[in-house]
Amino acid sequence: LLNEYLELRPEDHRVALYLAIAQLELNQMDQAEHNFQRAQKDPDFKQQAEWYQALSYLKFKQQGRAKLMLEHIVSQGQHFRAKKANDLLNQLGG
Repeated sequence: LLNEYLELRPEDHRVALYLAIAQLELNQMDQAEHNFQRAQKDPDFKQQAEWYQALSYLKFKQQGRAKLMLEHIVSQGQHFRAKKANDLLNQLGG
């Protein structure tokens, strides 16, 4: 249903974020990544989408990509998950 809704309202980045999280849980990496990137276009959802995208990279064992996204989050300073991202980077050895 979320896919159908987004076909009618492609500008609804909130729904793109929720769909991406659902796709992440369903192990649909490519679709989730697409929708996380889509949600990042909206300043209201950018930080959440970045955080979940980093987690998706970890889930699918893409450590290099996860580290890059976590470093990006940390570099923003004001990101709502900057501290958690830094903690994860330390755990990953980077």
